[in-house]
Amino acid sequence: MNIFIKLLSLIKLWLILILILTSSSQANLLNENKLNYKADLLFGNFDYKKNYLLAGVKVKLDNNWKIYWKNPGEAGLPPKIIFDKVSNVSNVNLLFPEPKSFKFFNIDTFGYDKEIIFPLKIYVKNPKKIIFGNLKFNAQICNQICVPIEENFKLNNLPINSQISNSSLKINESLNKVPKLYNSQSNFFQKIEINDSFATLYFSKPTASFRIIIQNKDNFIFPQSYQTYENIRNNFIKFKIPSELKNEIKNDQLKINFFSNEMNFFYDFQVKDFWSTQKTYLYFISIALLAGFILNFMPCVLPVLSLKIANFISTTNSNSLKLKQKIFNQILGIITSFFILFLTISFFRKLGNSITWGFQFQNDYFLLIISLIIFLLSFNLFGFYELRLPFKLNQTMSRLNYKKYEDFLSGCLLTILATPCTAPFVGTAVIFALSGSYFESFLIFFFMSIGMSIPLFLVLLNPYMFNFFPKSGKWLLYFKKLMAVIFMLSGLWFFSIFLNNNFNNIFTFNYDSQINWKTWDLEKDPNLIKNLVSENKTVFLDITADWCITCQYNKLNVLNDKDIKEVIKKNDVVLLQLDWTKKDLNIKNFLISKDRYGIPFNEIYNYKFKKGLLLPELLNKKQLINILNQ
Repeated sequence: MNIFIKLLSLIKLWLILILILTSSSQANLLNENKLNYKADLLFGNFDYKKNYLLAGVKVKLDNNWKIYWKNPGEAGLPPKIIFDKVSNVSNVNLLFPEPKSFKFFNIDTFGYDKEIIFPLKIYVKNPKKIIFGNLKFNAQICNQICVPIEENFKLNNLPINSQISNSSLKINESLNKVPKLYNSQSNFFQKIEINDSFATLYFSKPTASFRIIIQNKDNFIFPQSYQTYENIRNNFIKFKIPSELKNEIKNDQLKINFFSNEMNFFYDFQVKDFWSTQKTYLYFISIALLAGFILNFMPCVLPVLSLKIANFISTTNSNSLKLKQKIFNQILGIITSFFILFLTISFFRKLGNSITWGFQFQNDYFLLIISLIIFLLSFNLFGFYELRLPFKLNQTMSRLNYKKYEDFLSGCLLTILATPCTAPFVGTAVIFALSGSYFESFLIFFFMSIGMSIPLFLVLLNPYMFNFFPKSGKWLLYFKKLMAVIFMLSGLWFFSIFLNNNFNNIFTFNYDSQINWKTWDLEKDPNLIKNLVSENKTVFLDITADWCITCQYNKLNVLNDKDIKEVIKKNDVVLLQLDWTKKDLNIKNFLISKDRYGIPFNEIYNYKFKKGLLLPELLNKKQLINILNQ
């Protein structure tokens, strides 16, 4: 017990010594504070429209001394103005330019060093009368310890038209660094998504370099928010929700302070208005598996699958082990080609470029090569010729086990043909793959390859599933010729896209009773939709391409339907179309600004949906009629 009492006495003695030392240090600093800073009141121009005199408190600090921003962070007090004893003044607004981030004893704080001008807007009651009285400026300046300061600025018989040109210039420079209220008409933020774990900000246009401070209604600053962002990937940034706010974030209010050389603004909003249900990795992996599986049944891939079925039937009747080897090699080809696709996209993203789904179908060389390969394989299936290599080359290929690589390459071909296909779930998976982190992108591409390989895995698990087919005979020859016809049609489709790209659309997709689309020139009239909406018009935007099979399906089965056309006419809907068959950087940037990386893209705009109501990739007639009628 005595030991415990002695220990308490020692602690008390130690605390008394600390207080004595701290008090003496504070006394010395207070006596010498005039040496640590200098404050002056500057005057600028008078704004006759808004009745305020622009002024500024200029604070010059010695080395290593700081003064705080309006939200100091985890420690400190912000500067404030007291004007209760000033006549002819209704209000004084103290404004804060962009701050710096400092560590104060390992505590994050925000403020200024060296020299800063705090702009003041002194609102007068009567512009014809003078301003008289004392204006007080209270603040804290800090080095190893924080010291309170107070300055009294006398406004004796100050005429409101007083101004000093040099001071006005300096005050205006500081005023330009003060964030202004966010203009929602600018559409700078494309969207904001917030959930229990992350706050994600999507920008509608690229910004070279900027800083952001995010704070909540209690002035708690997100620890990870304030830093410099340069050349951000795909125009979005993601912040972790601090653990302190996880239980209350949904009902919180956030303020985004945005600083850059081009603009400075603040944006206040309620989190619940931007709340999104958090989607886990399991959700997106499931989407990727389903998307990959659906790709097997798209017109781009189906001809090759049909060819493989014919080969499997032929192989099953001879050797099930050989069939397993062929299937394994094809699965390996699919997974490898998706991995190569992931590496390619990651490389371009690292360089600051954005990749879109189906971009290779805008390349003439790709179209020619893939058309030639399909034609050669089709003629081979028809039996017009046999692919025979020179004897020595054939011997070399045999030593390299060429047959094994044949199935591997057919798996790669399946992936190549699948990449322009968009369908339900494919678009969702692609968006996550092309906008997420590199690890997330890898996961999506990997599980898409697994999903696309599901039919092959089923055969691998049960190689005897084709035994119910009759043994090889004439029927198999006819079957191969039927597959050759389907394959040939696929090749003709690819070649027609090449011809359209180079010979002014000699092949066109014509449907009976087509609706009339107006071609939108994004470069000449980028604000067309915004202008039409301001005129109370409803706009339907369609981004399409000749190589997009889903786009053609939407037109044939939905958009050119008689009932749809009647609803469009009744509601006076303006139909705009962008053709992305050929490369077009403006269309690509527009899609990316909408957080989309492929087509079809259909969106409806009106006074309710000024930023657009995005429709699913596969249009539904009833859903579209309901939306247009509402």
